[in-house]
Amino acid sequence: MNNEAEYKALILGLQLALELQISRIKVYSDSKLIVNHVNNIYTARDPKMIAYLEMAKELKLRFASFHIRQIPRDRNVEADALSTLGAAFTLGAVGTIPFIHVMKPAICQNEQQNASKATTTQWTYEAGILCTATPQEEIDDWRKPYISWLRDEVLPPDQKDTGSFKMKSSRFVLIDGILFRKSLAGPYLRCLSIQEEHAVMCYIHSGDCGNHTGGRSLSNKTLMQCYFWPTIRKDAIDYVKECEECQRHTPISHQPAEHMHPIISPWPFMKWGMDIVGPLTRASENRAYMLAMTDYFSK
Repeated sequence: MNNEAEYKALILGLQLALELQISRIKVYSDSKLIVNHVNNIYTARDPKMIAYLEMAKELKLRFASFHIRQIPRDRNVEADALSTLGAAFTLGAVGTIPFIHVMKPAICQNEQQNASKATTTQWTYEAGILCTATPQEEIDDWRKPYISWLRDEVLPPDQKDTGSFKMKSSRFVLIDGILFRKSLAGPYLRCLSIQEEHAVMCYIHSGDCGNHTGGRSLSNKTLMQCYFWPTIRKDAIDYVKECEECQRHTPISHQPAEHMHPIISPWPFMKWGMDIVGPLTRASENRAYMLAMTDYFSK
């Protein structure tokens, strides 16, 4: 609903403000319902609205000074323009504006009972904010060597060809502790971990606007959304093969399991062709002739 979207924007903005270590904040919103909910003027009755309101109040208490008030919609032009970037700007004109992809709602139905006990960190994790979270430390994270080199100039201990590794590292850049890969003619590609790449493929392949495309198309769409990892093509193909809906509704292929192997018959005279031309005129001494034609072949 529109009210849920307004609450998501409020909660996400407060979380970003806390990450930037902001202690005093003023919030302006064109939603009268959200403003009156937070200011305890209106009472929330819907279960989802109650959960969102409790989370917003919890974040509100973490600020030294917090004020929220309503403004008319005609005075909220900048926020409306940011919310419609895809239609208001051409491709490449907003390269300096960071985008945040919220993978799922900030609250879930089963979390409403524990809303008063949940911490802000837990809520941030459940919100699925992909672009602002700190890179998770994993045991086999392919990004670790590049991050160590770009941040501390520390080479991997098992790296033998240091020159090749430094050349590969020049294609990456570290921004606010997040690893990005330089693209040829586009914005930087955010490097994802194993957990993040699976979530991104799931959202693009079968999300709200997903159309269950093939593996090659899925990998290209992921690159267009500015995400990257080394095995993106192989992982996309494997992910599509594991999709149950794709396997159920894909067209049945009538092609053979393997390519046909035509061979030349080793017996040239196994098949004979005969043609009846009618009786021939008898020759002298009552002789009769028979016409026979054969085809010979050589190696």
